[in-house]
Amino acid sequence: MSFFLQIKRSPVKVRKNPFKQMTLALPIDQDRQNLLAGLRHSSLVRDDSGKHRVYRDEEEREYHSVTSILKHTAPVEQKAALMKWAKRPGNLEQRDMACSIGTAVHSYCEKILKRASILAINSANKRNGWKTYEDGLARPSQAITTWALQNAIHGKNKVEEQWACSEYTRNIQPFLEDIKAIHLSEFNINHSSGYAGQCDALIDTENPDGHSELTIVDFKTYGKDTDKPEKYLQDHLLQIGAYNEGLYEKTGVRAKRGLICIIRKNGLQLRWITAMELIGCGALFKEKVAEFQDMVKRDLLVAV
Repeated sequence: MSFFLQIKRSPVKVRKNPFKQMTLALPIDQDRQNLLAGLRHSSLVRDDSGKHRVYRDEEEREYHSVTSILKHTAPVEQKAALMKWAKRPGNLEQRDMACSIGTAVHSYCEKILKRASILAINSANKRNGWKTYEDGLARPSQAITTWALQNAIHGKNKVEEQWACSEYTRNIQPFLEDIKAIHLSEFNINHSSGYAGQCDALIDTENPDGHSELTIVDFKTYGKDTDKPEKYLQDHLLQIGAYNEGLYEKTGVRAKRGLICIIRKNGLQLRWITAMELIGCGALFKEKVAEFQDMVKRDLLVAV
């Protein structure tokens, strides 16, 4: 039984605002709440033993990793620049350190969101505090979610990674505290075109008009003190577009907007992505998938 099936629902109260009806990829009688919950328990198995990372499902169908597709289909000049950078003394060690920090920060965000989600679900069940909106998703009251996030972040049992990379986690905390609802954290997604990956979060965030919107999020870390230039965000945009397409195919739900949340030692960079940008990035990524699959067939993959 999926975790979300344990919700004790009150008679459904459909609220027209702030959430609007979404276009469905699935029949209207499908329970999208349960389909989302199913993503929490995805059985995809990651395999890094070959030339590139793949995922396999229970039926042994193979899906190419989103990040591997982006690396191998990068422009030639970008690959050359990366190889040149890697040859400089100390750069590989620097890269490994950055990876360790990134892993710790991701782990921190995942644990906070999952801990807060459990607290919010339990509290909403006890208080009969669920409301279902026109997008077919149930949410606890915002007060319950805020309480759960505050407890997860500032409660007695601190997440271990909070201390291991405190220069970064202290800058993401205000953003986490302001989340309006938590749907999923660190969930696997795959698409019938042949790709798969792990998405960081599906949450509700407040838009400039003061309304909550379903938001698909990718957390990144950055070692410099200034914002990451837009030209270096292109792969991130395609990555989150790919995840949004997988989400839509699996559940009939498409995020209203996306977010690349870049965490630095001295602050936070938020690159918001509109619904139309998400769809466009998803379409561009599918072109990358076709290019990558052709490279696999022709045995053109090389170490990146």
